[in-house]
Amino acid sequence: MVRTGPGKSNSQFGRLKNGETINVYAIKNGWAEISYNGKTGYVSEQYIKLAPVQQKIDKRWSLSAFDWKEFVDVVSKTDSLIWFYITCALGLVMVCIDWLYRADSDDFTDSATGFYVSSAIFLALCVSEMIYFATYDGDKTWFCSPDKVGWIWTIINFILFAMLLIKQVVSFSCLNYASCYHGKRNIDFRLGLYGWGIGIIAAVISVIFFDEYLYIVLWCVLGIQFLQIALLVYNNIQDGGNWLNLVYTIVFYVVGSIATLITLFHFLPLLVVVLIGYAILCFFSSSSGSARCANCRSYNNGYCYYKQISVSSGDYCSCHQYR
Repeated sequence: MVRTGPGKSNSQFGRLKNGETINVYAIKNGWAEISYNGKTGYVSEQYIKLAPVQQKIDKRWSLSAFDWKEFVDVVSKTDSLIWFYITCALGLVMVCIDWLYRADSDDFTDSATGFYVSSAIFLALCVSEMIYFATYDGDKTWFCSPDKVGWIWTIINFILFAMLLIKQVVSFSCLNYASCYHGKRNIDFRLGLYGWGIGIIAAVISVIFFDEYLYIVLWCVLGIQFLQIALLVYNNIQDGGNWLNLVYTIVFYVVGSIATLITLFHFLPLLVVVLIGYAILCFFSSSSGSARCANCRSYNNGYCYYKQISVSSGDYCSCHQYR
């Protein structure tokens, strides 16, 4: 019953239907002040309740009412296999882009658009990898387990994974140099990249034999990475580079390093086989003859950004990577 005032002694002038939605202005002493047919009325609090739709809208649009803990909880309970499939899809996109621009004479990453498209896809790949590893509760190498997918799919998945992993590592290295090329900086990333590799080996040795010194190894690795970033900033100042590109390069290097290391760590047993296969491929490719500098991402307009030297001819290069 809708009454003219807050109390049963007040006269009735309407009746609410079951499930009807109304606007409530205030609730006091068990009576709710509402809007009814363009008039102000009162109804007992026990006959109304907060509409679920209104509650959802309030939580969505009110910053003070936003429950960050609930948001994190929802994200953590999201099916993490979706992120695994997203990672695979992005990896295949990277392979397709690599195949397309290698089929053409122009290097895709030589253009600013090509570089930012490739690096954006790589960053998306890294983010999806980190979410997958952070949220998936179980064996993260399930797709290479014969007892879960069978031997045939284990072999197929392993070959595909090896290709994508190699592509990710190579892309991470090449795109770092490409970012410096577009940012007009001359910088060598070998300090940071070798720092990660040596740090991982030192950390494994420390865990096995000198567990109490592990924190020293970690601080040394972080120090090397900080020095690598400092060199980026210094070279940007020296060369008058693009500061916006510098920020992008630092984000790309940090996110790419973390995601790639997490991936390599979780797939360490598979990594050994991948590295052996990659070494064999490199051996046969190097013995087949010299590679053309024109197809090298580190070469542009007579200058080798990998060796940081001028190259008189773009047909062949003395760089040890491309003998």
